[in-house]
Amino acid sequence: MFYEIEGIGTIPPMSFEDDQLVTERKTYPYDQIKDLYITNSAAFSPYAILKVKYDGGVDSVPFNRHRLKVVKHAIKEWHLLQTNKEKKQPTDLDPYQQIKELKELLDMDAITQEEYDKKKKELLDL
Repeated sequence: MFYEIEGIGTIPPMSFEDDQLVTERKTYPYDQIKDLYITNSAAFSPYAILKVKYDGGVDSVPFNRHRLKVVKHAIKEWHLLQTNKEKKQPTDLDPYQQIKELKELLDMDAITQEEYDKKKKELLDL
């Protein structure tokens, strides 16, 4: 997962990376984020607000309103990744069944091709 959100004027850029959200002021590892959601700023403002709820509190991160769709997609993918991490896979599944499930995640864009290839290689002991 990688989404770069360009800044505009005084609003700095931010990026959703493989394992963290990076803003100008802070880096939030995904395993410390509890929730991500968008709140609106004043009407006709050039920015919107991303709320980052994490172990230490809640931060407001302004972002370019013109990139709202991209941020919404990144948040949706982050939620999907978190949901998939919470699901426990039975340890007695054979490697081929696990690869099949990984392929489904890849097809849903929940994991990257690199993550799929790495795990597949591990499961097949290559």
